[in-house]
Amino acid sequence: MKEYCKNILRVNSNCSRCLLCSSVCPNGTIIIMNEEIKFKKDSLFCGLCLSLCPEEAIEKI
Repeated sequence: MKEYCKNILRVNSNCSRCLLCSSVCPNGTIIIMNEEIKFKKDSLFCGLCLSLCPEEAIEKI
């Protein structure tokens, strides 16, 4: 059986730490760790945070 990579998101240097992404995440999988925004492995990668980020700091890679 083949396995495929999920969509992966990352936060770039434009991030102002407003935490809007964390507040809109339907699965609660966006966390702050060591002053960085991280996506837990069980994220749905729905893209809601990506589309709502006012700084366009979230990128799909």
